Amino acid sequence: MRHFCLALVIVWGFSPLAASAQSTCETYEPDQGWNAATREAFWFTGQGSRLVRASWFLALEMPSSSALLKNSLESFGYIPVAPSTLNRDGLPVGFVRDGTGPESEVGFTCAACHTQRIRVAARPVMIEGGATLADLEAFMRTLEQSMAATAADDAKFTRFATAVLGANHSPSAASALRTALREKTAMLATRWNAHWPDGGSGPGRVDAFGQIFNQVAAYDIGVPDNARKADAPVSYPFLWNTPQHNKVQWNGSATNGLLGLGPLFRNIGEVLGVFGEVQVVKPGLIPKYKSSVNLAQLRRLEEMLTTLKPPQWPRACAPVDAGRVRAGKKIYDKTCKDCHQPLARGDLKSRVKARMRDVKTDSRMVDNFYVRFLTYTLRPGVLKGGAGNFGNLTRGQDILSNVILGTYFGGGSAGERVESQQEEKETKAMRKFLKEALKVKTEYKARPLTGIWATAPYLHNGSVPTLEELLKPETERQPSFFVGNTNYDLAAVGFSTTQVPGSVAFDTRQDGNRNTGHSGPRHGTDLSHEDKKSLLEYLKVIGEE
Repeated sequence: MRHFCLALVIVWGFSPLAASAQSTCETYEPDQGWNAATREAFWFTGQGSRLVRASWFLALEMPSSSALLKNSLESFGYIPVAPSTLNRDGLPVGFVRDGTGPESEVGFTCAACHTQRIRVAARPVMIEGGATLADLEAFMRTLEQSMAATAADDAKFTRFATAVLGANHSPSAASALRTALREKTAMLATRWNAHWPDGGSGPGRVDAFGQIFNQVAAYDIGVPDNARKADAPVSYPFLWNTPQHNKVQWNGSATNGLLGLGPLFRNIGEVLGVFGEVQVVKPGLIPKYKSSVNLAQLRRLEEMLTTLKPPQWPRACAPVDAGRVRAGKKIYDKTCKDCHQPLARGDLKSRVKARMRDVKTDSRMVDNFYVRFLTYTLRPGVLKGGAGNFGNLTRGQDILSNVILGTYFGGGSAGERVESQQEEKETKAMRKFLKEALKVKTEYKARPLTGIWATAPYLHNGSVPTLEELLKPETERQPSFFVGNTNYDLAAVGFSTTQVPGSVAFDTRQDGNRNTGHSGPRHGTDLSHEDKKSLLEYLKVIGEE
């Protein structure tokens, strides 16, 4: 642990003692209630993701150079940290080696999508549970290109095979390795990279539902033709206060609670969407499928979130005007409170009831969910004829719920047993989970705004870069800007939109990228200039007063 704390000093440029003081902008840290050990555990707790064999990942080079891919991940927005007890390979935040020995795999953890490093007054600051600005699509395409180039280029492959095979190197072993590498490359190209949206996702966005749908409702059941374009990318949600919500996801489609199984069912789906493996067979009355999903770790990760606080506004870097904060609160109570439930920063217990609203924002995400999970009739593949009335055609939601339930009852990677008397109760919980999902309509969920300053860009699809911009009528918002710049704009409350290496142009005129909606008297866009300034000042510190 001493080594890890030293790594914090080297990588982030602060000491734990200085952070506790929070007396200057140079020592500012957002104090989210987690110590160094909890942070490291969240960053590097595996959940059963199986992206690529670890020995391969550590030896792969960039497509057009001999630089190691693992040392180049910061260029995609992933956060480098020094090796530590849980990260002996020195991987970036959110990547982890699962297992030991030659069969171990590198996969994603929750932190890959839900940890953010921003730059406040030119200084890096970590936001735990924040929405990453990493470019997953660029990384996945480069990973495929690296693997393809390695298989095709003799010099690259020789270096790769020497590192991977070590003392076991032989002509036959190298030939088998090359074949396996080509097969894995083809899988990535077919299952993931063939389904990105035509205009690209860009930094900080992914169509998670689309990728989960394709993996579970197409490839896991052996019907590739069921797959569709994952063309509704949205921002990664921020995680603080999530365990308090009765429903989660942008469209409120996942129910929390349910004997504590709601979060587990949701997270099983998430793992399957990021290369978790499951062996689906014709289901019996109680489906049970072997999988790589680590159920115990998923429970542990969800428990960690119950202690995560929203980040505090960096007052030492940007003092707030107390008078404007008081005026802004009155405006908020009148204009915003009906949709966005107030929640004190230190309140980690109060329940948050979903407030679903159609505020005329881009509808592609909710439309896709409704059609693909609840309307499409799909071929059921290996499920056909099994318990659950899987005939010639079925819905995506029926496939998803069966595979999630089967993964749960299969016990995950540790072979956890579920007592028979519990099976009926937990099957009912899944049915309720499904029933609630069936109520989803073309609306998005409004949530408490505590810590909202640290969650840019805004709207569900990340189409508005700052809160200042969000308070403009939709016709006055920027039609295009660069996303991926992590320099924080303290005045506009969001990220700088100037172009930097790794940033990508965001065109709000494309379907799925629209910055329309959330406009009019109920959303603050009709306020006077002075009232907007006061509301913005309050939103910086909402929940802290």
